[in-house]
Amino acid sequence: MTEESLVKPDDTTLVEKPEKPEKPAKAEKPAKAEKPAKAPKVEQLVYALYRVSRCHGCDRKLEKGEIVKLEQGLEEQRAFCSKCAGLEGLEILPSGNAKITRLVKKYSQKCFIVMRWSEVWKTYERQGLYVEPQAIAQARSELAAGSAKVSK
Repeated sequence: MTEESLVKPDDTTLVEKPEKPEKPAKAEKPAKAEKPAKAPKVEQLVYALYRVSRCHGCDRKLEKGEIVKLEQGLEEQRAFCSKCAGLEGLEILPSGNAKITRLVKKYSQKCFIVMRWSEVWKTYERQGLYVEPQAIAQARSELAAGSAKVSK
C-alpha cells in the first residue's frame, strides 16, 4: 500500500455536480372556483330493543321491539323511552321503498333512523325511519298522484 491511499481526502474540497437545465414552466390552468364543502348531515339514531329493559328517565318497563333513544352516561349507556326522549307521535316507515323514503325525509321535521341488533351478524341493522305520520301520508299521496299522471 502506498502512503497516498492511507491519507484521508481533504474535507474542504467539494465536488460540484453539474447543474441540470431547468424545465420550462408549464402553462398554469386558471384555478376553478371551489364550492364550499357541505357539512355531512348527521343522521340521528333510535334503536328497537332486542331484549326487555327499563327507561332511565321514568323507570318504565320497556318491552322487546320498543323504540328507544340511547345516550352515553358516565358509566353505561342509558335507554330513554319515546316519551322521555321527546319522540311521541312518530311512526316507523319500514325500509324498502327508496322513493317514499326520500319524500318522507323531505317532509318530516323529525327524522330518525331505526336500528336493531342482529344476533346473527353481531351488528346493528337499519330497519327504517322513525318519522311524523303526516309526512308519510303526504309522501304516499304525492306518489299516488305522480303514478296517476303517468298512467293517463
